[in-house]
Amino acid sequence: MATSRVQGIEEIFGLDAITRNELWQHLFEAIEEYMRTVDRHPVAAALPTERIRDLLSHIDFNEPQEPHDILEYVTNGLWDNQVHGSHPRQFEGSAPAPAVMGILADALASAFNPELSERGRSPFAAEVEHHVITALGRRFGYGEGRDGAFTSGGAEAHQTALLAALEHSFPGSFRHVGLYGLPARPVFYIAAEACSSLVKAAVACGLGDGALRRVPLDSGLRLDTNALREMIAADRDAGRAPFMVAATAGTETCGVVDPLHELAGLAAGERLWLHVDTGLGGAAVLLPELAAVLEGIDLADSIAGDAHRWFPVPVGAGLFLTRHGDILQRVFGQATGDTDLRAAVPGGRSIQTSRRFTGLQVFLALAVAGWEGCAEVVRYRRTMANELRRRLSDAQWAVVNETPFPVVCFVDRLGPQKGRDRYVDKLAHRVRASGEAWIDVVRLPGRGLVLRACITNDSTGPDDLAALVQSLDRARRALLA
Repeated sequence: MATSRVQGIEEIFGLDAITRNELWQHLFEAIEEYMRTVDRHPVAAALPTERIRDLLSHIDFNEPQEPHDILEYVTNGLWDNQVHGSHPRQFEGSAPAPAVMGILADALASAFNPELSERGRSPFAAEVEHHVITALGRRFGYGEGRDGAFTSGGAEAHQTALLAALEHSFPGSFRHVGLYGLPARPVFYIAAEACSSLVKAAVACGLGDGALRRVPLDSGLRLDTNALREMIAADRDAGRAPFMVAATAGTETCGVVDPLHELAGLAAGERLWLHVDTGLGGAAVLLPELAAVLEGIDLADSIAGDAHRWFPVPVGAGLFLTRHGDILQRVFGQATGDTDLRAAVPGGRSIQTSRRFTGLQVFLALAVAGWEGCAEVVRYRRTMANELRRRLSDAQWAVVNETPFPVVCFVDRLGPQKGRDRYVDKLAHRVRASGEAWIDVVRLPGRGLVLRACITNDSTGPDDLAALVQSLDRARRALLA
C-alpha cells in the first residue's frame, strides 16, 4: 500500500530518477550557457508587459506541463525579459554577478532544506552562520560580545536595528507594551541621502514615516552633525523621545560616507543608538588601505549590510551585526535563561523564524577565495571605476562625485543647461534601449539629475568601459543633433 502511494506521487510530478537526471543535465546546461554567453547578448531585453501576460495566460494550471518543457519555457522567459545583472556592461549596481560557489550554495540549501528555526534541527547550518557572523563582526572591529543574523536584505536588517534600538532605549517596556505604552513618541534620524528602505522599516515597525527625521547634508553631501544636534534638542523640547540615528557608509546615489566617528561621539552623548547602513561601502572592511574610510564604525551599535554587494553571491544575502550580544535575544527570543549565543535558537534572534540557509553563500565564497581573494576582487572594481572616470573625462563627460567606492556619477559637459534633467534622462533611456549597456539616473541634492555607473561585475573590463562611453557618445550625438 505505502509503495503504491509513493509511486503515485512520482507519477503526478513525473520526477522519477531518469527524469531527474535529465532535468539536472538540462539545468546545468542552461546555467552554463548563461554564464558563458551572457556577454554576447544585449544587457537588457524585454517584451511588452501585455505580451508577457499573454504568454503566461496559456499556462492556466488546468493541464499539467511536461517538466522539460516548462523548464525550457522559464529559461527562455528569463533570457528574454530582464536586465541581466551578470552582464559585464550592466552598471546599475544592485549586486555583482553570482559566482559558481554562490549558485552551488543556493542549490545545496534548497536540496537539503535545513530548518533554522531551531538549532537542533540543523546544528551544522546554525554553526556555519554563527561562524560567518562572528568573522564578519570581527572585520568591522566588534569585540567578543558581537552578534548578528542573516536577513532577506537591507530592509529587514534596518527593521531589526529599529527594534533593537527601541528595546535598548525602552528596556522591557517596548517588548511588552509596544509603542502605545511608551512614555513619549519615539523619533529617529537619517540623512537626506539615506536608503529608502529605512522608510519601509519605520512603517513595518509601526513607527510610521512621521517618526523619521531627515537631517540636512553638509557641502560634501554627508549628514550634517550640527543640524542633527539641533534637531535632537528640538524634538526633546517638544516632548518626543529620540532613540536612534542612522548613518550611511557609501550612500546609494554617490558613495558618500557620513562622519562616523563624529556621529558615534554625538550618539553616545545623546544616549542614542547609532546604526550604520553599509549596503554599498561595507566591502571596504576587506581592504586595509580603506580602513580610514570607515573609521568609527566599530563604535556603532549596529550595522546593516548587503553581503550580496560585497561578495559574488546571489541577491538576498542581507546582514545585521551588533556589538550588543544580548539584544537580539531580548527582542525576539523566548525566556530560556540561556546566554550562550551558540546554543541560542537561531529563529529566536531574527524577524524570520523559518528561513533559508543564507549564510552558506557567504561561507563558501570566503572559504574558496579567502579574505585576500575577496579583497583583490574589490580592488579590481576600484581600478575599473578609476579607469572609467579617466575615459569619461577624456570624452568630455564630467564626474561629479568623490568616493573611494566604484560608483561614478557624471554629466555631459557638452549638454544643454536648460532642461538638463530631461536631457540626462533621455541619455540614459537611449543607452538602455540600445542594449549596449545599462546605467542609472539619480538625483543629487543641489545638482539635479546625473548619470550613474557602478562597477560590480568582476568580469567588467576595459572593453566594456569603452563600449559604455561609445554608447553614451552615440546617445549624445543623436540628442544634440
